Amino acid sequence: FYEVSGAGDVPLVLVHGSWGSHHNWDLVVPGLAESFRVLTYDRRGPGLSGATVRDFGVEAAVGELEAVREHLGEPAALFAMSGAGPIALACAARRPDRVSHLVLFGTYASGPETFGDVGRPILDLLRQRPNIATELLAGLYRPGASGDATRHFARILRESAPMEVAAGYLEAIYTTDVTDLVEEIRAPALVLHYRGDRVIPFAGGEALAALLSARLVAKDGAWHLPDARDVGDIIGASEELLSS
Repeated sequence: FYEVSGAGDVPLVLVHGSWGSHHNWDLVVPGLAESFRVLTYDRRGPGLSGATVRDFGVEAAVGELEAVREHLGEPAALFAMSGAGPIALACAARRPDRVSHLVLFGTYASGPETFGDVGRPILDLLRQRPNIATELLAGLYRPGASGDATRHFARILRESAPMEVAAGYLEAIYTTDVTDLVEEIRAPALVLHYRGDRVIPFAGGEALAALLSARLVAKDGAWHLPDARDVGDIIGASEELLSS
């Protein structure tokens, strides 16, 4: 499932990483659509796409992204958030003729270096106690939210995909490493990250910006997803990159 919004000249594909990722864009899509032709899509398994998922790795994800991007018929910029970063990086490395720019928000290149050993207990909890695990993750995504808001977001996560699909995608986030592909990337890049991000540590964004020799925009706060107060800055930085 995919859709196009906005009527700008520059095509911008919002890269989706995994379970629950289609909720990452709620605040930024309207603003981006004012300047760009924005294409959004769902991964196999979560969201509206359904289908059985047998491969949670980067290769399968790049294949899905390429299938969607082919509908544009022209090079496009990629905006990747959270676990989608490695997918966008791999696509830009393998199809440099088809990726014009990269906007990378709250993401990383190497899962093992970014997360260390924290992933295994979270995965075990998700498989054994999904209600508790999704509330934990919801709290990390949106720190400071009310208890009702956290429980609501946790319920959205549980309803967006079967738990075995959710666990498969989450495990891929923790284990994926595309560091060896970064040197093949030619597209200009922008990296944005919250300093206090508790889902994907700020160190992941710092390392990624260094690998790409990209501009790093570090925002104060403990959020993982864009906060309403920062949407204007995020869109402005994206417009600056894409106009270069």
